[in-house]
Amino acid sequence: MLDSVVECPEGGYFTLEATEDFLNVQYRDKKEYADIVSSNLLLTQIFPIFPIISVTCNSFGSIIKPRRDFLKYLLVDEVGTIPPSKAVVLYSAKKAIFFGDTKQLKPVFSITHTMEQDLLRPFIKNEDLLWLWRLFGR
Repeated sequence: MLDSVVECPEGGYFTLEATEDFLNVQYRDKKEYADIVSSNLLLTQIFPIFPIISVTCNSFGSIIKPRRDFLKYLLVDEVGTIPPSKAVVLYSAKKAIFFGDTKQLKPVFSITHTMEQDLLRPFIKNEDLLWLWRLFGR
């Protein structure tokens, strides 16, 4: 195992732990996690070196500011369980690859169709909304 610490100009530091099986990079600082996320420090410092991000659709917006075509590929697992309101993550991808079982139950929706439209409209054009609803069987 290799452990390394790299200091950052912002006053924090990155820790790197590598084994044959995995690579773990973490940012350490006295700041709260929200400050780290809002400054996008992890993305600006680490993403160019390790261009793979693993997040849930729920946490995507708090970690990565949605930008058109920011991600080259987006891999979505268990896509059948994701409600269309969480599909805003597609806005950031050039190409998306979906994994899931088409025989599974669809997600349970707790918002109305109109509320969902209002939530997605700032991020997605009207014609893309129609495509999303067809994709998710709405």
